[in-house]
Amino acid sequence: MYGKIIKISLSAVKIDQKTLQDLAIFHTSGGLFEKINLCTTLGGTAVLKKYITAPPADFESLKALQAAVKYWSEHTDEWCEQVNNGTMLIVDKFFTSTDAVAQKPSALSLMIDKLVRNIIPGHEQSLFKFAITQVMAFVKGCEALVQRHLKADTPDYLKQLLQELQHFLAIARVQTLVQTPLEASYKTLLTLSYYTRKELKNTMFSMVAIFEQLDALRAMGMASAQNQWTFPKLLPAESSTFEAIDLYHPLLENPTPYSLHFHPAQNFMFLTGANMSGKSTLIRSLGICAYLAHIGMAVPAKEVSISYLDTIISNMQIEDNIYKGESYFFAEVQRIKNTAQQIVQTPYNLVLMDELFKGTNVHDAYECTHAVIQALVKSKTNIMALSTHLYELGQQFEQQSNIQFKYCETKLRADQSFQFTYQLKEGVSNDRIGYIVLQKEGVLDLLGKIKQ
Repeated sequence: MYGKIIKISLSAVKIDQKTLQDLAIFHTSGGLFEKINLCTTLGGTAVLKKYITAPPADFESLKALQAAVKYWSEHTDEWCEQVNNGTMLIVDKFFTSTDAVAQKPSALSLMIDKLVRNIIPGHEQSLFKFAITQVMAFVKGCEALVQRHLKADTPDYLKQLLQELQHFLAIARVQTLVQTPLEASYKTLLTLSYYTRKELKNTMFSMVAIFEQLDALRAMGMASAQNQWTFPKLLPAESSTFEAIDLYHPLLENPTPYSLHFHPAQNFMFLTGANMSGKSTLIRSLGICAYLAHIGMAVPAKEVSISYLDTIISNMQIEDNIYKGESYFFAEVQRIKNTAQQIVQTPYNLVLMDELFKGTNVHDAYECTHAVIQALVKSKTNIMALSTHLYELGQQFEQQSNIQFKYCETKLRADQSFQFTYQLKEGVSNDRIGYIVLQKEGVLDLLGKIKQ
């Protein structure tokens, strides 16, 4: 009935709650979702969360979603301003409340109603008129969207939604709502309210659901445009590629850009550097970029090519569970176990690891991290990045051809001062500034004043 049907298949397996937390997608102090959520309605926000927490489950669905988001990024101002969250709340109230016209208006009921309104000031009348005119404003807004955006070059997924909306707008009673002026007589509005409540409840809720999807897609497009992000080139999973030029973290005020290249011949990044030199930020930047690409959005970079991923999984902010009696180290082991299970099940994943096994001694951390790397580098289809302070591990894998060695630069001066450049360099860093920081912050001086 609507022509070519494009279904966006969503999958909650794509990214789990732990990875969403590690990448600060939802955060009380302002995560990535807050930057993206430019929806005009609460319903649109709810749909946006679904798009974000369950990205497309296949490559074709992702391309269709990206095309729709990209379209809205180029048409941000072409919306229906008469429809807002207040409108949607009134529409819902109109169809779910019981205090509305229950019977078809007759000549007698209209006469009695007129007498009552002459005796009692028209507060209820104004509320009634407001409710039905908000329903009318909603359908008029939907009509405007269809007329503006249902064109030959409209992306297929967006076109399908608009065609479904057009189908409901073609219903005679809905067309009456579209064509009746908001300033119509009380009698006309009363009659229209009766038939609308009686015949169009399911139709209107279907239209609301479509509108909320459009609202969510437009928000993603607007966020892409307002932040001046770039839409990535999407590649089939088999290419196992992630190439980024001037990639940066979108939640930082003055971020440093990075250029990175992952491909089957070099699909593992071994990242070293001093504390606070930018390793974790770089790892998160990779994850956020891949994540945005896989929900159809533009990404914070000058240019990106990325292959379709089965999932993005991170090992970053691990928490112990005191109620279960689980230690921090055991929680780390469980997270690595989950990562291994995912890699065994699916061949194309982005694996992000930031300082593995912090919950044990240095010797154990070295041995455990070595074992994990030794197993992971066997895969040439997964894209993996590991940051670590255990720079000695680099010597153990320097002959491994698919590992690229990078470090975040720290400039150390003769006077024991240092500077973080946040630049990404080739090689392995053995910079250690922990003791220097402790000293410069006056901690050692304070400790020296403790009396026996």
